[in-house]
Amino acid sequence: MDKKPDIRILVTCFTPARGKKQSASKEALSQLRPREHGVQIFKLELPHAFGTCVTRAWEMAENTKPDAILLVGEAPGRAGVSVERVAVNLTKGSRKGSLEKRIRRDGPDAYFATIPVQEVREEIVEAGIPAEISMSAGTDVENDLFFGVLDRAKVAGGRIQVGLLQLPCLPEEAVTPYGTLPSMGKTVSGEAAERAVRAIARWIAKNQEIYTDYLRRAQREGMEKLITYLEEETDFFLCPASTRFHGNYAGGLCEHSLHVLERLTHHMGDALFKERIANVSMNTAIITALLHDVCKTNLYTVELRNRKINGNWQQVPFFAVADDYPYGHGEKSVDIIRNFIDLTDEEKFAIRWHMGYTEPKEVWGSLDAAIEKYPLVLALHEADLEASKFLDRTVST
Repeated sequence: MDKKPDIRILVTCFTPARGKKQSASKEALSQLRPREHGVQIFKLELPHAFGTCVTRAWEMAENTKPDAILLVGEAPGRAGVSVERVAVNLTKGSRKGSLEKRIRRDGPDAYFATIPVQEVREEIVEAGIPAEISMSAGTDVENDLFFGVLDRAKVAGGRIQVGLLQLPCLPEEAVTPYGTLPSMGKTVSGEAAERAVRAIARWIAKNQEIYTDYLRRAQREGMEKLITYLEEETDFFLCPASTRFHGNYAGGLCEHSLHVLERLTHHMGDALFKERIANVSMNTAIITALLHDVCKTNLYTVELRNRKINGNWQQVPFFAVADDYPYGHGEKSVDIIRNFIDLTDEEKFAIRWHMGYTEPKEVWGSLDAAIEKYPLVLALHEADLEASKFLDRTVST
């Protein structure tokens, strides 16, 4: 079993449309490997049907809990790959000659894609594949799916990034009674889809660069070795902050730690804490906020459970705990950190007691004494609590 949780991306394609023998999106997805470069890909073939495609895509999303959804469709007549920026609340419907109508009557006029469209396009173009950012996904099934999934993702809290990639038709489908359409082979289309997945995954992992930049600012001897340890020997940048509560998704722990630093630096300037922690340096704030939860590295595993998806039983992943180093919580963080850098007494106390009054009542006397000695203990606990309750996202399970 893989001990490092992957970034999870759901990639969908369509069955051949009515009157066609092949589907460009289906052929492209056939080129994708299920796991590569720390990314686990869930593939789903959807019916080329209004409404139904949205229902099935979202049912798969609810069961696989992806970090992003890449929808792949086909736009015959376009010469290159289209990275769609906008999903409009408009559909022509399935009946020939029917008038356009709103997909959701009380919904917004449009949604913007939540994947990094510019980065996706640049990644595809880098391979020599023609690609553009499109401002119109049309009013066909592809747009119906795009809007519908974005709408459901928004209602669910907006954590899942959603985008639509539209491909030219296959060479086999390019010849029509009205002339020959631009086309793209399945190998090239598959590489475009793979590069889109790669760009999305890199964007999800962007907090890693911000995090390590902050640690380097602390200028503590041994910090580079600690950063190398986190990057190469742990799953810190991909693991969740919890299994069911705050930050329970790939990259959640890193995001949570940055949120804690945000709240702690706020407290360093507010009226309540300012005088009490006036002597706390920015270096100490960075170290305590960003490293308080390193005890959670290599703690979570990905296990499978059976769920019925679209009428069929499938195995879907979920986070579970497998603690090979049961040395407590704050204590474990202090122990790990001190293998690489020295900590001041204040930093050790703050990290050790950052769980505050969620600790067992039997140790509250020691906690009170720690807060009295070092008010940073309470400030870090408050920052941790605020980050988990107000800033971190949670995925329903």
